[in-house]
Formats: sequence, structure tokens, C-alpha cells
Amino acid sequence: MGDISYIAVKPKEAVRLMKTFDRNAKIARRGLLPYVGSDAVDTVIGEARNEYERLIPEIPYIGEKNIFMRHLLFASQGLALYRTLRKRNMTVEEIGKILCTMVELHAYRMPWMLRKIVGRLMFSGLMIEKYKKTAEGSRKREFPGNWVCTFVQGDGTGFDYGFDIHECGLLKFFRAQGAEDVVPYLCATDYIVSRAIGEGLMRTMNLARGGDKCDFRFRRKGEENPEWIPDFFDPDFRVLR
Repeated sequence: MGDISYIAVKPKEAVRLMKTFDRNAKIARRGLLPYVGSDAVDTVIGEARNEYERLIPEIPYIGEKNIFMRHLLFASQGLALYRTLRKRNMTVEEIGKILCTMVELHAYRMPWMLRKIVGRLMFSGLMIEKYKKTAEGSRKREFPGNWVCTFVQGDGTGFDYGFDIHECGLLKFFRAQGAEDVVPYLCATDYIVSRAIGEGLMRTMNLARGGDKCDFRFRRKGEENPEWIPDFFDPDFRVLR
């Protein structure tokens, strides 16, 4: 596992994480059905659930109330599914398409008005201040498995604010788990979420694809400007199903 630090998950926390997996399994079932068929879908979900339960103690500890933790926990469910489907000889691209479909289903299950509110909150003074503190704290490198990033203030014209991600906790974890090849597809889902909540996301480079950093730039309004999208995305960044 390299130098990534882990912490024993308390039983109550493990139970909460498994309940979250079970709630998301309803969406997973919809996303998986076209690819594995009705005969196998419940078996696949069951196997992924067992894999996730096994993975929970290996999720890196990156500090209390870290805003990146939710990304790590959500993606770790994807890692469990990746492991399950690879055992069934599915290609990384096929799994990437399934994961992108699930993220789209998850993002668009929220009513339009709620998604709009979430998008606005992303640009609130409170959230921006939280992002600044997160970036500042990350550069202390207290937790090896954490993200390391720099907050970038925009001018309100080209972009409103952004991050330069120098070290990605998600990439570190998946690399340690031997699943680095699927991370670019998870990165591509940033554009799905961006479109769903009505914000503009620009990125010209990506650590998971060999870039020097991930240069996230966010705009209150504007079109996405992706550095890469998978071939199975259609022109408006909706996953083809």
C-alpha cells in the first residue's frame, strides 16, 4: 500500500458506509442492467457489496471533516465494482462507461431546482472560504493519502475560482489498489456533475492522464472545456446508453 496511512474504521461508521452502498445500489442496478443482464445484475451487486465491505478498512485516513473525503468514499464504491467486473473479464473502457452512467444517474436524480441550488452554493463565500482553508491545510502534507492543492482566485471573467491539484488522493488510493487504469474515467465524470448543477468547468491537464497537475477552473456560467472525454460521451457530455 505504499506510504498511505490507514485508520481502523469504527463499527458504527462501517455500518453507515454499508447503508450508503445499499442506497446507491438501486442506481447501480439501473446502470449495470444493460451491460450484465437481468440474470446477473443482482449477483454482481452482491459481489461488489462484499468487495466494498472488505475495502472499507483500507480507505486512507485524510483527516476529520475533509471536504475531499466524500469523493474518496463515493469513488471507493466504484473501485469495488471495478474489481468485481474485472473478474468477469470486462474491459476498463466498458467499466468506465458503466461508472460514468451511474454518476449521471446519481447526479440527475436530484430535481432541477435542487441541482441549481447546489450549483449556486459552489460559488458562495462560505464554500470558497472552505476551499481556501482546505487547500492551505493540504500543503502541510499531514496525511500521505490526502490531496495536495493550491487555491486559485479568478477574475470573474475567465473563471471565478479554481484549484491546481498537485497530488490526487483518489489517484493515490487507486494506484495502491492496482486500479489506476480506471481513474481517467472517474475524472471524466467531473463534467457530468458540472453540467448537472449548471456550473462551467474547464480543465486542460489531468494527473491521471500524465499531466503535471489537474488545473480545475470553475465559472458560474459557461460551457465545459474538457481536456479529455471518453469516446462513448456524446457532444453535450451526456453518457450514451
